[in-house]
Amino acid sequence: MSTLITAAELDAFMQQTVDPDLADHLLAAVTAEAQEATRQDIVEVADDVVTLPGRADRVITLPQRPVTSVASVVLDGETLTAGTDYVLVAGKLWRVSTNAASVGSHWGHLDDLVVITYSHGYSAAAMPTWVKDIAKAACARVLGRVGVDGTVADVHAGGGERAIVQETAGSYSVTYASAGRSDAVDAGALLTSGERRRLERGLRRRPMSVAVA
Repeated sequence: MSTLITAAELDAFMQQTVDPDLADHLLAAVTAEAQEATRQDIVEVADDVVTLPGRADRVITLPQRPVTSVASVVLDGETLTAGTDYVLVAGKLWRVSTNAASVGSHWGHLDDLVVITYSHGYSAAAMPTWVKDIAKAACARVLGRVGVDGTVADVHAGGGERAIVQETAGSYSVTYASAGRSDAVDAGALLTSGERRRLERGLRRRPMSVAVA
């Protein structure tokens, strides 16, 4: 499974080697929670297939972003040609012209189906630094409680877990004081409410189409 950061990046951030099984589980869990919070496949997905209803309009917005490529578009059984029948602009497919066999310069009707095969999300090399910083901070909170080898460490004499007061990951910094703070981690959650909001807002502002070298 692709994750927001790699195990090597986590080791470098923690400045020690995290148990491989623990790292794999933690990275997968943080990635899954971030994607659930944003309702986006943040990590890259190749040749994803989505079926959408037709519409009497020139534009269809693809549900996942950023869009890296569109492999094929089939409208009501007819395979369309990129550049001739449609163009990809900022995560949207625009109908630009028509030919004798096509429905017209729109995306058909509600009872038509538009089947789109496209790739989306960020590769490891293209993952934004601020997203990685959030993932590192989330992982660090867990590892601060369980230790990099998966054993519980650093507890108060009274048996309570050590409270993490402040964490900094690159340009990202967050402070936690008590469970009552609005930025506190919910029970069973890995991301704070603030991190969830930042992911949602930040990904909405990101380009919906990215170039792939």
